[in-house]
Amino acid sequence: MREELNFDDMDKVTGGRYVINGNRHQIAFRDARQVFKINPDVSDYQVMEACDSLIGKYSTEVEYDNACIALLQSKGWI
Repeated sequence: MREELNFDDMDKVTGGRYVINGNRHQIAFRDARQVFKINPDVSDYQVMEACDSLIGKYSTEVEYDNACIALLQSKGWI
């Protein structure tokens, strides 16, 4: 079911500032301003699930981006 957020709830929402280019098999992080090639053995969906699992755990977008980058590097996916 879909639910709308009001402005009071917006401070609870962080994350989701990455873009995956499926044609080039790359991921870009807007706030960290970095682009990485995704390992050919990993699907774009696996990368999205990993990044999405961190949404809401960091107070700033840059912290979120850096956590995603660290997670993907630790898995050898980028």
